[in-house]
Amino acid sequence: MKADCVHHWAIETADGQTSKGRCRKCRAVKRFNNSLPEMTFFLNAEGRAEINRRANVVFDVEKIVNAARPDD
Repeated sequence: MKADCVHHWAIETADGQTSKGRCRKCRAVKRFNNSLPEMTFFLNAEGRAEINRRANVVFDVEKIVNAARPDD
């Protein structure tokens, strides 16, 4: 890779954990992850439980706010 290049990556279609990218300017090659490490949190049971817990809290707050609104 050229150190002074401001890369413009062309990345192949996702197929597996990584995809190959090539700079359109200097032709450098680099592998890119197809998912963020944080996303694995959402794929496991603990992550899904946390998402559901947060969704229920939001739903409960909406019920309270709607109940407090005066009828039109």
